[in-house]
Amino acid sequence: MKFTAPLFLAAALTATNVAATDQVTCLTRHPNIYNAINQLCARNNIVVPSAYAANGVSSGGKWAGIAGSCNPKQWVPEYWCRKQMMSVCAAAGDGLQAASFGKNGCQRFIVK
Repeated sequence: MKFTAPLFLAAALTATNVAATDQVTCLTRHPNIYNAINQLCARNNIVVPSAYAANGVSSGGKWAGIAGSCNPKQWVPEYWCRKQMMSVCAAAGDGLQAASFGKNGCQRFIVK
């Protein structure tokens, strides 16, 4: 039990650093996608599926949005929207990049 707190702290710091690294990578490689993500995720009432999530947001010719088939609809809190979108953005090349999140993977986070 002596190692529980230090291991938990190390894991938490690693997770925080990964999220921060994704954000920096996204901003550096894809500044327009980064801007679209920040606009999209500025809302705290995003649900999937919804017209807002599916229509997404464009910035400088790049786009970020969330497709989905969740039933019932699933809420995407602002924190998770940014964290998951930044992860997708950081992994993106020049074309479309997507990843599934949410219960049963029913949320499809997409950048292009």
